[in-house]
Amino acid sequence: CNGLTKLSDLTLRLWAGVLEACPGSRLLIEAQNVALAGTRELVEARLLAHQIDLERVELVDRVAENQYLMYNRIDIALDATPYTGGTTTCDALWMGVPVVSLTGEAFHQRISSIFLKDCGLDPLICEDEAAYVRMASELAADVGRLNELRLSLRQRVETSPMTDAPAFAAWFEEQAYALCHARKGMPEAKPEREQGVYFGGTWYSTTDMVLSVAAHIETGEYEKLHNVLENLSSTWYRHWMVSYGLAVYKYHMASRTEAIDLLIEA
Repeated sequence: CNGLTKLSDLTLRLWAGVLEACPGSRLLIEAQNVALAGTRELVEARLLAHQIDLERVELVDRVAENQYLMYNRIDIALDATPYTGGTTTCDALWMGVPVVSLTGEAFHQRISSIFLKDCGLDPLICEDEAAYVRMASELAADVGRLNELRLSLRQRVETSPMTDAPAFAAWFEEQAYALCHARKGMPEAKPEREQGVYFGGTWYSTTDMVLSVAAHIETGEYEKLHNVLENLSSTWYRHWMVSYGLAVYKYHMASRTEAIDLLIEA
């Protein structure tokens, strides 16, 4: 599901090796304009040059509304190399599709491996061609292991650094401060401040938000509570306070099953 420009000869050689090692398997290539006559002929010629049987290949034109639906048809994603996937790798993992990737020393060879490592998927990061083919074929041969892995991927992504926006924002702020404090005449050490959120043109500390949520619950102002939680959830979607506040709101709205689920999450 990457761009056709990433289909290097090395990538096609790896895919040919995986197909040879996995009898009965099929290769699905989804890419923009791959259904156009001239493009299809070019891709098919390159596949044949690498001894890939076209009867085992399906070329699918990329359509925006199928961006995530297509992953329902894919058991294992075979990463391109040396230009590995970025957003595509994230999409695949989010949709429960493991990605086998060949890594290298340069940044463009390691983009997928960053996300795989974040999700605890180090075994899918391969150091050489033989390891790539072996990992893909072993995963394909062990349906139980593959299924267990697929079922765990969404949670792995949700709890990984790759989706921790507040942590990234804090790191980015530190880097920006370190680069510009001398030029702007600011103190060398970045001033500490309480954790919080910024919305509506104002900074609200954690204490402010906890007190606001607690006050609305105490006074029974559930619509105001919901408004506060809507603002909080965009930044603190993992915070127990958001889940707890929503549980109270859902209980008030007679959605008791949802309220219990939210309490468990909190």
